[in-house]
Amino acid sequence: MSRDDPKFIYTIHGEKDVSWFSMKRSVHTAEDIKAAKERASSATFGWTETFEEADELVRTNSCDIHETCFAYMVIEKYPEGIYLPPVEEHWYRWISTGLGHDQGYYEPCEKPAGLENVISFGIS
Repeated sequence: MSRDDPKFIYTIHGEKDVSWFSMKRSVHTAEDIKAAKERASSATFGWTETFEEADELVRTNSCDIHETCFAYMVIEKYPEGIYLPPVEEHWYRWISTGLGHDQGYYEPCEKPAGLENVISFGIS
């Protein structure tokens, strides 16, 4: 690859409770905010050089990235550089098979409501 070719990475990031993001834009009591923060949890699990690899890792719940709590995963495509926003997002939601909290899979979905103006989950 030539140094002039664009380089990208694909981050894999999980969100436990996406309601926290919409809550930030409203006025709430300190108790409401504290409770939302306690429910919220997120993690960036890593990155890959191709979308296909990231997609497979998410869909197969590789290394148990669900961890019994991450309702959503997002794969973001980032260009090389500093303070650059992602150029693509791919969202997934956990589908439980009903055999326990750790049994299920991720399937592609639309970006959750309330997150329309939120970006950069994987790199902040």
